[in-house]
Amino acid sequence: MNGYIERTYRKGMFRSYQKEILSRELCDIFMPVNFIERDTEETAIYRVAGYVPLAAAGPLSEEQALTLASSLIEGMIRAEQHCIFIGEYRICEEVLGVCPDSMNAALLYQPWRYDNREELLRELQRIMEGMERRAAGRGNSCLHRAVEIVAAGRSGLDIIGHRIEMLRQKSAEHPSDTETDCRSAADGNGERRALSGHRE
Repeated sequence: MNGYIERTYRKGMFRSYQKEILSRELCDIFMPVNFIERDTEETAIYRVAGYVPLAAAGPLSEEQALTLASSLIEGMIRAEQHCIFIGEYRICEEVLGVCPDSMNAALLYQPWRYDNREELLRELQRIMEGMERRAAGRGNSCLHRAVEIVAAGRSGLDIIGHRIEMLRQKSAEHPSDTETDCRSAADGNGERRALSGHRE
């Protein structure tokens, strides 16, 4: 992603507090954006320097892919502290930027509305599957287990994110572990309070 990307929206799609939060860079999961208002529309100018699309990130190691997934989910959860709610913005590869040095994720904030939690998780699953396809090397047992966890959709995003982070740690410490080892690492975390992952 080079420099800036512009997107034009119907006026009123962004709430005033959302524009303030995004332009002041208060949520690190979203790329900085400035707004130009016109009579019936407004243009969002996103600053995307330092990020590349997932498709341009090149081959990923299993640990890099899990780091990216963990960064994305943790950032989405943190954004809710600023009333940027999960389920009210788009989640897909087209709006995902990757910092190649840190494997941190950032999103172009695009107003969206998912009809239900399952729909949002399917989009997250597609992103994870894209990471799995681009992961270099053999096996990738922990990454495959992470995709399974998202696909199952039985937990809130906080628990999903925690389990993926455990898999990331497992992959970093023991990159050749079997799928059984990774399943044990992800499933042995105890009970934690579940967030809905979507505001109805």
